[in-house]
Amino acid sequence: MYKKLNSLSHYYDHLTHDLVISKNRLHRVLQETFPEMERLFATPQSENYWRCVIKFTHPELVKTAGLDNITEQLMELKGVGHHRAIYLTHRLLNLANITYPSVPMDFPQVVQARDYAQRLITLTNKRQEIITQMVDMAGQLKHDDLSILTSIPGISNTTAVLLLGTLGDIRRFRNPNALNAFVGVDLRHYESGQFIAADHISKRGNAMARKILYRTIGQMASASHYHQCHIADYYFQKKKSSQSRNSKKIAIAAVHKQNHLPPNNLWPEI
Repeated sequence: MYKKLNSLSHYYDHLTHDLVISKNRLHRVLQETFPEMERLFATPQSENYWRCVIKFTHPELVKTAGLDNITEQLMELKGVGHHRAIYLTHRLLNLANITYPSVPMDFPQVVQARDYAQRLITLTNKRQEIITQMVDMAGQLKHDDLSILTSIPGISNTTAVLLLGTLGDIRRFRNPNALNAFVGVDLRHYESGQFIAADHISKRGNAMARKILYRTIGQMASASHYHQCHIADYYFQKKKSSQSRNSKKIAIAAVHKQNHLPPNNLWPEI
């Protein structure tokens, strides 16, 4: 089961990589077709935004569509009611009137923008299908590690199953130091004669697991405003007392502490 979770977690990571590339490509091509479109929503990273890109890829499509037609098309979006659709219609018309595309409506960039937007919708839905599948698999494991991980403030089902997929059965590590070495957050020390280099993490282990664990610290820090967490308290305490503005080292230290204090005593007795 852990091997399947591992394969799915790698697939999820590849889809995420493709998602980032498609977002960057869509952003670049929209600068030529409809640059002001990115201002339609507060965060242009949602399925509704991408569907608007497909429908109104060029400002001429907005200007020639008519108010009622635009409103009807916007009401087809998820969670958009009549009043919201009217607001978005006027906003879209204003954006279309103030934008100056560098290519006409019959240029290939318009088709490219639609293709990238549709690909983003497909990739997002596929990632969600994978997470749903991984959650079902994690629920069939011998130990209820999914519930243990999600009991930590800031760790969602997505983060939990990705950790299970990249780390596998955490009980196979003989101690927390072995886990740190596997992830690559163990310290590397070098000295020669009277020269002593600053300690750095080795980065020899699983880069994907290290990235996920690093992100969990930020999630814990955000969730600590509503749910107290001793890892987040440690992170903020170190950040407050540190003379450096670099928070990456503090986050890595919090990862190190998190690995030494796993939830619910996951480590075997040694």
